[in-house]
Amino acid sequence: VQAGRGYSFSVAVDDLPNQATGLPIYGTSNIKILSMDMTLWGRVGQTLTPGFYFNPAECITATTNAAIVAYDGSTSNASNSYTPTNCAGAPFSPTVSFTPNPSAASTPTAFTIDVGQPYNPTAAKIGGPIKKTVLVLPQGVQLTGATNSDGNLVGCSDAQFGYSSSAPDTCPAGSKVGTVIMDSPLVGQVPGNVYLSPPVAGSGNLIRLFVVAQQSSAVDALRIKLLTTVDVDPTTGILTNTLDNLPAQPVTDFKFQFRAGTAPGTRQPRTCGTYPGSAALTGYSTATPVVSNANYVVGTNCPAAGSFHPTIAMTDSPQTAGAATTGTTTIDLPIGDEPLTHVKVSLPPGLLANIAGITRCTASQVSADSCPAASQVGTVKSLAGQSSVPGQFSGAVYLTDAPTSGSLVGIYVRVPVVVGPIVVDTLKIQGAINLRPDYGIDVVSDIPDQVRGLQLDQQELQLVFDKSGFLVNPPVCSGNTISGDFSSKQGTAKTASSTVSWPAAVVWLRPQ
Repeated sequence: VQAGRGYSFSVAVDDLPNQATGLPIYGTSNIKILSMDMTLWGRVGQTLTPGFYFNPAECITATTNAAIVAYDGSTSNASNSYTPTNCAGAPFSPTVSFTPNPSAASTPTAFTIDVGQPYNPTAAKIGGPIKKTVLVLPQGVQLTGATNSDGNLVGCSDAQFGYSSSAPDTCPAGSKVGTVIMDSPLVGQVPGNVYLSPPVAGSGNLIRLFVVAQQSSAVDALRIKLLTTVDVDPTTGILTNTLDNLPAQPVTDFKFQFRAGTAPGTRQPRTCGTYPGSAALTGYSTATPVVSNANYVVGTNCPAAGSFHPTIAMTDSPQTAGAATTGTTTIDLPIGDEPLTHVKVSLPPGLLANIAGITRCTASQVSADSCPAASQVGTVKSLAGQSSVPGQFSGAVYLTDAPTSGSLVGIYVRVPVVVGPIVVDTLKIQGAINLRPDYGIDVVSDIPDQVRGLQLDQQELQLVFDKSGFLVNPPVCSGNTISGDFSSKQGTAKTASSTVSWPAAVVWLRPQ
């Protein structure tokens, strides 16, 4: 079977005789083969069941080429063509299924996509092979920030993949995100791997997946290389995988399985339920795709309605009253809880923020995501993804002009969301800092639960204000409490509080 030529058959007959020996009449004599016929049996006019040879499923010119080498080294080439007919009569009824293992909500799982095409070797016509699949994954099955939680995720380059070459790929181990099994009546099961690759610049795709299925690691082994592009709906986050130019040979089943573990290949829906997906499949014998629908069922580890338990804490260092300090605020949310979308953090009176003389990022600069370095007052760390070992993303915190008419100043938080070699987008948060009647400070902000349509699954958001001289500890050493009013995407409201390490690392503002 030849890769790169539609995976067609190549039949070689070597060492044809040019002498006949041991014949009682002639002894040893030269012979010359003038012609040779080869008939591959189908079932038309034959008794062999099942059939061995089938016409192509695509009604285009089919050509057989022959190359002949003589004993004197001379060569000759010939070809013959014909065009198959009645392609519309070729059976084509492919199916798709989606399976989690285990079927637990918000849990890393081995997510499996299974595409099948029935094959009956005793039928008058076998099913036409699948040429192209467009898979619409169930909503909630997406790339997760935890995919690179071990820090080993890298991309496979086009050169390492070698799409147009039948040679073994050289994709690095860190780019492997899953496995594939292709099952064909022609050669049986052909296993392989799925590798992650960054998109082509300007393509608009989120990622690409390189698929390599091979019978062995030998250089001359049967090797199938496929390219999958992945698009994301910016509103729903639904992923659409397009896989084209499948082998023009019967494939009864091909199955992709994305890895689980602490660095899973995909995230799962947050809640239990039935999530529809589909595949539009085009065959070599069809002009119109056949749509196959399938449900993806998440049935265990189901969170109760209103599962939303955020916590808040604050520390500072050094803890010397009246001294300049570095303050750290941490908001935690258990994995699987409803996404955090709004927060009001109430800070106790006592801590000063020296904003006089500090450059502020203007509204236009915030809008353009171009705050000057001089306006940076701290850093931010986000832990995200469905895993006990979440992915870590780091960014910066800037002091801004007042974003609303009732606020004193604001803060702008930006976190680039980069998963290994994949640049997803940037998490952007604009917060308002308001003065309460007791001269305490409230920080109010919406918190995005997704970036580019992909769920963040945030487990922790930590802000560190470390600009030299920006924060000054209060002289009060007791009675300091930080509290937060939190709202989820589903509308659940919770309040959490904690005692601040002495003295309180909280924010007061000294207006200019």
